[in-house]
Amino acid sequence: MTIQDFDIQVASAQHVDYAPIICDEMAESAKARGTGIAQRTPEYVADKMLEGKAVIALYKDDTCADFLSIIGDSSCLANPFGTHRKGIGIVF
Repeated sequence: MTIQDFDIQVASAQHVDYAPIICDEMAESAKARGTGIAQRTPEYVADKMLEGKAVIALYKDDTCADFLSIIGDSSCLANPFGTHRKGIGIVF
């Protein structure tokens, strides 16, 4: 796969429906890695999208490939799809 296989966008209101899926994937990824990352609610993820503080990568069939959000005022990123499922690993 190459970057051309994905549609990468600043997440917005049109992506809010992905929030529950993203939360489930984040929890599964943490479990697979054996880490205790803080659980995020779909509402929290949706708020980050609506604030323009998240990036989403979609496969061409519009399924979510990867997601990251800026947490607080720091440059910390949450990337749930890279560990237990083949994500693209968005990095700034």
